[in-house]
Amino acid sequence: MAGLWETTTTWMRCWFAYGNLGSENPAARQQAMQTLRQQGDASLFVLRLALGREDQPKVQFAAAVVLHWLGKPDGLRTLMDVIRWRKTSNATTLTYLENALLTIGAPDAVTALLDVWPSLPADWDDTHPYMQLICRVWQAMRDPRALEGLAMRDLRLPRLFEETAAAFGVQALPLLQRMTEDTRTPDRRALALMTLRRIPGKNSFQILVPLLRDPDPRIRGMVPEALEHVSGPIAACRALTETVRSGYSTYQAVNALWLYRPPDLEETLLALLTRYSQEKGVGGNDTPEAVLEAFRIFTTSPWPPHATLLMCDLLTPPSHPRVAATAARLLVERTTLYDLNIAPARDALWTQLCEMHRESRVECASALSRLGDTYAEQLLTLIEDNCPKGSLLQTLQTMLSGGPDAGQAASRAVQQVTQWFNRLSKETAERLSGSAASNDPLRRAFYDPNFPERARLLGRLRQMLERSLDRLETAWNPDELEDILGVCVGLIRTLVRLGGETIPQAHEPLLRALRCVKYNITNQLSASALPLRTEVGEMVREAAASALMQWYGVECLPLLVETLHTPEPPVQITAMQALGSLGDVRALPALQPFVEGPSPQLAPVAQNAISAIKRTNPEMMTLLRASSGSDVRPETLLRPASGNPETTSSDLLLRPSNPGD
Repeated sequence: MAGLWETTTTWMRCWFAYGNLGSENPAARQQAMQTLRQQGDASLFVLRLALGREDQPKVQFAAAVVLHWLGKPDGLRTLMDVIRWRKTSNATTLTYLENALLTIGAPDAVTALLDVWPSLPADWDDTHPYMQLICRVWQAMRDPRALEGLAMRDLRLPRLFEETAAAFGVQALPLLQRMTEDTRTPDRRALALMTLRRIPGKNSFQILVPLLRDPDPRIRGMVPEALEHVSGPIAACRALTETVRSGYSTYQAVNALWLYRPPDLEETLLALLTRYSQEKGVGGNDTPEAVLEAFRIFTTSPWPPHATLLMCDLLTPPSHPRVAATAARLLVERTTLYDLNIAPARDALWTQLCEMHRESRVECASALSRLGDTYAEQLLTLIEDNCPKGSLLQTLQTMLSGGPDAGQAASRAVQQVTQWFNRLSKETAERLSGSAASNDPLRRAFYDPNFPERARLLGRLRQMLERSLDRLETAWNPDELEDILGVCVGLIRTLVRLGGETIPQAHEPLLRALRCVKYNITNQLSASALPLRTEVGEMVREAAASALMQWYGVECLPLLVETLHTPEPPVQITAMQALGSLGDVRALPALQPFVEGPSPQLAPVAQNAISAIKRTNPEMMTLLRASSGSDVRPETLLRPASGNPETTSSDLLLRPSNPGD
C-alpha cells in the first residue's frame, strides 16, 4: 500500500511540474525543472511528452534541458535539431533556446554546437539569427574550443567573428596571430587586425607591428589606428616613424605622425619624398597617398632648402599622376613665393606635360603659365579641342565597353576620323596659316621659321605623341584607354592643324601610330565563355594614315605597301583602306594577292580597296573596256608588258599597245 502511495505521489509531482514548465514565472519554471530532475527516470514519460510540444518551445526546451541532466541524448539532440532544421523562429523562441543552452553550459553545449557547426548552410552570414545565437552562447561560455570552430567561417561571419573572438581576450591571440601570418588571404589578415584592436595590451601590439610592413597597402593603412587602441600614442608613434623610414608608408601612417608631431617629423617626411622620387613608385612600398599627405604637411611648414629639386624629381616620369599634379602646384607656389630659379621647375613641368596623364597635364600646364610659359596651356587647349568629342567620343566608349556593337562602333569611328581629315581643306589650312596665325603666338611659333620657340615646341609635340603611344601599350583600364586613345588622335589632328610642316618632324611616331595594335579585354563573355578581346587602335591608325597621306600624297605609297606586309591583320586592314583612299593604280599588284589569299578577314577589304582605286581612275576602266571590246581601238588597246607571257592578267601590269611594239 505504501509503494502505491509513493508511486502515486511521484506521478502527481511529475504532472504538477509538467504543468509549470510553461509558467510565465521563471522561478516556478526553474523549480519545475529541478523537481523533474529529482524524480529521475520516473519523469521520463512526461519529459518526452513535453519534448514533442513544438508549439510550446518554452516547454519543449525546458524538457530538453532536464533530459540532458538525466543523461539522455535526446535532450541536446532536440536543441540541435531546432538549429539544424527549423527554418524560422521568432525572437521569443530564440531567447528560450539560448537560455536552454546557457543552462546546460560548457563543455556539453559547446561540444554540441561544434558538432552541428560544420553542417549549417554555407549561406548563413552574420545576420542570420541562429549564427548570432551560437556566437552569443560561445561569448558567454568562453570555451577556447569555440575559437577553432569560429575560425572555420571567419570570412563568412566577419562581424560576429570580431565580436566573439574579442570577447575571449588574450585567449584569442594565438588564433589571431596565425591569421595575420596567412600570406594568401589579405581579408583574413585584415579581419585579425580589426579583432586585435579590441584586445588592448602589449601582446596585441607585438602582433600588430609586423602588419605595418604588410604587402597590401590597405592592411598597412589599418594598423596605425589599431596600434593606438592597444598601446597608446607614444609606442604607436615610435613604431610608425621606424616603418615610414624603412619604406612602408601609407596615408594613415603619415597623417598619424603629423598628429603626434614627433621632433624628427620633417626628417622622416623628407626621407619618404626622396625615396619616392628615386623609385617613382615602382618597386617600392610607399603609396602615392602617403606622398600627397607629406605634401600637405609641407604646405603648413617652412620650405626645406633642397625641396625644389626634390619636387622636380617627383615630376619626372614615370611619377604617379596625382603626385605629379600636386608637386606641380606646390612647386609653383613655393618657387614664386621664394623667387627661386624657375628654369629647373619649367623643364620638369614640360617633361610631365609630355607624359599626358589626364590627372596631371592640366595642372602642369597651369603651373607653366604661372611661371610665364603660356605656350603649354595654348598647346594643351589645341590638343583638347582636337580630341574625340560628341558622337566620336560615344563611339570610342562603345568600342571600349565591348559587346555586339563594338565592331560597328569601330567602323563608325574610322569613318568619322576620315571625314574630319577630309574636311580639313586647303582653305582651312590657309586660314590657320594666314592672319589667324599672326595673331596667335602659338601658331606664329609654328609658321615663323625664325621664331625661337618653333623647334622646341615641335620637339614637345613629338615627345607627347611618343609618350602617349608608350602609355597605350601598357594601359588596360577602360577609362585610361579612352583618354589615351583620344589624346593620340588629338595630337595627330593638332599636327595637321598646325600645318603640314610639322608632320615630317613627327614622322617616326606617326609611323609607330600607323602600326600600333591595342587589344581591349572587357568583362563581357564571348561564345566560348571567355572575356571579349577587341582591337581598339583602329582610330589612331586611321588618323596617322590620313595625316601621312595629306602631307606626302602619292609619295607615301611605298610606306603603305610596306605596312601592308606587317604580320598584324588590323594594321594590314588599315593599310588596305589607306591605299584605297590614295587611289594609286600602282598599289594593285600589292593588293591582288590578298584577294586571292586564304584570309577571309583580309580578302573583302583588299577587294574593296581595289574597287576604290578603279573608281578613282576612270581612264583605267576605259582601257580595260577597250581591250576586251569587239571594236578594237589600237590607240587604247592594252597588251601584256614586253617579256610577260600572254596569260598575264589584264588587271596586272598593262600598257597601251602601238604599231611599233
